[in-house]
Amino acid sequence: MSKIRLSKLALKLNVSIAEILKCASLLNHEIDTNPNTFIEGDLYVQIVEWFKNSEKYNKENQRNTINSLLNQKNLKSKSKYIEITVESFIPKNLSVKHGDVHIRPVKGEVYEPELFVACSKSLSYDYPVGTKFKLNVKLTQREDGAYYLYSHYSWPYKVVKS
Repeated sequence: MSKIRLSKLALKLNVSIAEILKCASLLNHEIDTNPNTFIEGDLYVQIVEWFKNSEKYNKENQRNTINSLLNQKNLKSKSKYIEITVESFIPKNLSVKHGDVHIRPVKGEVYEPELFVACSKSLSYDYPVGTKFKLNVKLTQREDGAYYLYSHYSWPYKVVKS
């Protein structure tokens, strides 16, 4: 049986976790929103086939692959860290996370809002939920294969909107 984490499947297909969840819903399956959730068996095959047969997906995937390669080239030439806007929020599923308030990229940034950001806890503790910040992050992968964004806790950040 094929078995893959939701976050890895999103990277493999070059789509957001939200798009995979929407696809699973269309296929009459419910998936936990946790990026570490395993997708296996027939559902995995159905999702991959659905995206491969989707004309819209194929056109966007071509464009995204080109943009991704350009972004990677630009990121490698400058630094592994880039400045993005992030926001504090309370996730619906707290089963595997510590604390109530978490940080994620805002919609429309380089990275999808499904990724969590590991950074200074003061962003979660010292500001109201929904506050937006600018900080330098890089994409990192845990030993278990899950992806997240990392920003050193002592690095400066800017409050954009509280």
